[in-house]
Amino acid sequence: MTNREPIHTRSGDRREIRKNGEKWTLVLVRELHHSPERVWQALTDPAHLREWAPFDADGTLATAGTTVKLTTVGAPVQHVTETNVTRADAPKLLEYDWGKFNMRWELEALGGGTRLTL
Repeated sequence: MTNREPIHTRSGDRREIRKNGEKWTLVLVRELHHSPERVWQALTDPAHLREWAPFDADGTLATAGTTVKLTTVGAPVQHVTETNVTRADAPKLLEYDWGKFNMRWELEALGGGTRLTL
């Protein structure tokens, strides 16, 4: 699986699975029509997260060092985890752990939109 080509779903979008020893990483790339600032807001502001994320956040994810409670929504059993925002470089890079998984969001200006890499 480590030598497979990325799967392209539409212009600029791709999915890729990387394996490093026992660690597997799923990389998703999506081109969006919105500015990096607007995408950043959707990734960090609890009111915007509520519109699309599988969790509610009790605070902003926009500041490194912040601890935020994430509560799953729509799951058979509600699950609450505390996450620490490890990097927040608006509107370019956001990193935090969700459970045991590292979430890394990279935003790159692309024409009038954004290339988002998760």
